[in-house]
Amino acid sequence: MTSYRITLLPGDGIGPEITAVTRQLLDAVSRRHGFALVYDEQPMGGAAIDATGEPLPASTLEACRSSDAVLLAAIGSPNTTPCPATGGRRQGCWPCGPAWACSPTCAPSRSCRP
Repeated sequence: MTSYRITLLPGDGIGPEITAVTRQLLDAVSRRHGFALVYDEQPMGGAAIDATGEPLPASTLEACRSSDAVLLAAIGSPNTTPCPATGGRRQGCWPCGPAWACSPTCAPSRSCRP
């Protein structure tokens, strides 16, 4: 059975709720179509700032680079700690643009059919 590695970035605010429901949907799709999904949940955004002091820890970026897909739910909740360096709450996504040669609002993807 083919398997795919997905890095989950629940982020903060409503992100963890979105991620949980999306994961259930992805699991149903993978069962129906005969492939497996292996998840690796990593911190990003306000949740990462609260946990590590950084909006995008190096370990999160490395997990993203080594996975087949990345699912980013939501970052920027007003209830999280602002980034110490910039005072913003959405700073976690800015390093991703250069890392994947796209803007942070671009969602790089490729279609695959198992």
